[in-house]
Amino acid sequence: SGGSDLLARLGRDEFALVVMRSSMDAAEEIARRVSIAFSEDPIEIGGEVVHCRVTAGVAFSGEAGGSFEGVMQ
Repeated sequence: SGGSDLLARLGRDEFALVVMRSSMDAAEEIARRVSIAFSEDPIEIGGEVVHCRVTAGVAFSGEAGGSFEGVMQ
């Protein structure tokens, strides 16, 4: 989306995609497309076929008081 978007690993299997300057509709569409991309084709890792599933939520910093910590809660 914007030039300052960020994908970060939060934990073993937790990631955050921070999209700057986005509407709720656009953010929901991005989450939907990421989910579809991971679920369509299995991934091969070390000779093993892995099927992935993504669970996504969407939050806006304005709704959480403007801080990253607020959004993550």
